[in-house]
Amino acid sequence: MKPRGLSPRSTPAGSPRPSAVKRRGRAGGPAHPSSPASADAYGKIADGVITLDTDGKILSVNPTAERILGHEAAAVLGKPLSAFVRDVAGSYGVVCELVTDRRGCLVVILRDATEGKRADAAMREIAEIGHDLGTTHDPEEITGRIVGAVLRLFAGRRSILYQRDRATGELVCVATAGAGRQEQWIGRRLASGAGVAGLSVAQGRAIWSPDLLADVRVTVPGWERLRFCEEGHQSAVGVPLGAGPDIVGALVVATAADRVFTEDDLRLLSLFAAHAAVAIRNAELFMESERRRGVAERLAEVSRVVSQSLDPAEVARRIADSVFTLFDAKVSTLFRLEPSSMDLVALAVSGDVGEEFGRTLVFPHGTGVTGLAVRERQAVVTPDLLADPRVTLTPEIRAAIERAPYRAVLAVPLLAKDSVVGALGIGDRAGRAFNDEEVQLAQAFAAQAAVALENSRLHEELHRALQAVEASQQSLVETERLWASRDLATGVAHHLNNILMVVLGRVQLLLRKMDAPEVRRDLEAVEQAARNGADLIQRLMGFTEARPVVLTVPVNLNQLAQNALEMTRSQWRDEARARGIQIEVLFEPGDVPTVAGEPTELQEVLRNLLLNAIEALPSGGRITVWTWASNDRVLCSVADSGAAMSEEARRRALEPFFTTKEALHLGLGLSVAFGIVHRHGGWLDIESAEGGTVATVRLPAGRAAR
Repeated sequence: MKPRGLSPRSTPAGSPRPSAVKRRGRAGGPAHPSSPASADAYGKIADGVITLDTDGKILSVNPTAERILGHEAAAVLGKPLSAFVRDVAGSYGVVCELVTDRRGCLVVILRDATEGKRADAAMREIAEIGHDLGTTHDPEEITGRIVGAVLRLFAGRRSILYQRDRATGELVCVATAGAGRQEQWIGRRLASGAGVAGLSVAQGRAIWSPDLLADVRVTVPGWERLRFCEEGHQSAVGVPLGAGPDIVGALVVATAADRVFTEDDLRLLSLFAAHAAVAIRNAELFMESERRRGVAERLAEVSRVVSQSLDPAEVARRIADSVFTLFDAKVSTLFRLEPSSMDLVALAVSGDVGEEFGRTLVFPHGTGVTGLAVRERQAVVTPDLLADPRVTLTPEIRAAIERAPYRAVLAVPLLAKDSVVGALGIGDRAGRAFNDEEVQLAQAFAAQAAVALENSRLHEELHRALQAVEASQQSLVETERLWASRDLATGVAHHLNNILMVVLGRVQLLLRKMDAPEVRRDLEAVEQAARNGADLIQRLMGFTEARPVVLTVPVNLNQLAQNALEMTRSQWRDEARARGIQIEVLFEPGDVPTVAGEPTELQEVLRNLLLNAIEALPSGGRITVWTWASNDRVLCSVADSGAAMSEEARRRALEPFFTTKEALHLGLGLSVAFGIVHRHGGWLDIESAEGGTVATVRLPAGRAAR
């Protein structure tokens, strides 16, 4: 007769076939324990012994059978053996023998063939994981394979893999498998020694707790207790992940209450954990090698950019992007220290700090973690800048950071020789602990950034110095050319004046002697030409005369400018309207002191500048006159909105007889104005660009001109 529940139909693939199930006679069959002695012997039998009633339901089990079935006696008594044998035999191939004792009860002998098969399965999983390590170096994929294998091999309801945070010693959940929401586990932390995982790490061995939440040995944090209650776990085993002397984390298998972990289970789980730890450590080493290679490549790239580019914005962008990638951070920012205000102004931002915050990323002097790093001239690390009493924040910046995705900050000052030129800030989620190696890496990038900013500053200073020298040389050349023109004009004027005086004198003598009308008309024409020439010579002397003006009158440039505008009103308003154009004139007087000078001559200077501006607007436009004081100078500018002068015309504008107008213009207006201003101890500048020309008179304030 065959026991119910052990029919061929109920035996799954991989379980013992009916032909392999042997019957024994009554003689030699195991006795049902009926006395303490027989009970003790019954408990020590190496094979699993199960007694069944005539319906195939379990009447008793010995400890070995409990281990093989994976359940305590209370969980299996009164239940059909077929359900448990199907699971056990199907998974591991348990060998069954059936006998009948003298009382008519059926006895099932289970010979455990599971350990070798389970060990083989575990080794296959480890080999596959090792193979995966050669094809993929993604730690997330490796840890996912590990928790999946543990769940299958050890009949758990949830498997959890924690990795050890080397900085804090905490265990961080990085992978889990089982029913339910995975995200409720990932990223959760166990303090050192907490949970069955922490206890296993602390003791360096596998720890099994039949009832974790009631186990006084284990400190269960509130979040883990909540997860166990929600998912219905009670029994749990933790085993450390040890790669040599280094503990890289822990594995946890959570099960229902009736799951029993034997010493063999714990040994096999520890063996699996050891191989898994090696796989994880190898993946970490590979990723670390790749990270170091990436660091070297990024540093080399930044060094190349620093050596080839003097643009601080480009270098700052490369450094911010490199740090953002290598640190796997939320944001990285490179700041330049503003020398005048000592504020930190962002040169480049990599990451997402919010549109509003990113547009105005300026930390006032001494504020923020970067400001603290600049003040202390060393690296500063904080897990939460909003809660750090060392960090000062303005209300506006605090509000912006509260909306930003980072709290933990590593800040490093940019040191160029003995000066701080900026700062590098790296931000990440709250609680991130930047280690010494990361601080050193940030300092390496900060050193490159400091070199770039210092090179850029030196280049700008050199460029400004060269521009100043070039401008000084150009001014000197123009001055020398004007003085040469003056000397030439002085000589010419002197000789022409003498000649004209002779001509004029002789003509006047002839006019006294001649009565013939025709002759007198000719002589009078010669006399007028001589007088015109004399007048021209007189005007030319205004440019060439080197004598100082006798200064007796304090002159207000605002009043002179107003007078000059009134004197030229007919040209810029009446004549312009007659030609069908409009010239708008604006006067913006400033609060200026008086200058010592000859008002008639200075007014002539401003009148000439206005006439030149009017001539530059043949189609209409705008003329602006304004005065202001600067240091010990009083300035008056006349600007027009006409076409720009050529560089040659601007350079030669003050030369006598140079003109770009029609032949009737002598080209003496600006040169005479220059001579007058120079005799008053001042200077006349002409600047012209797209948008118009500006002529500026600079005179000494409140002192005698020379």
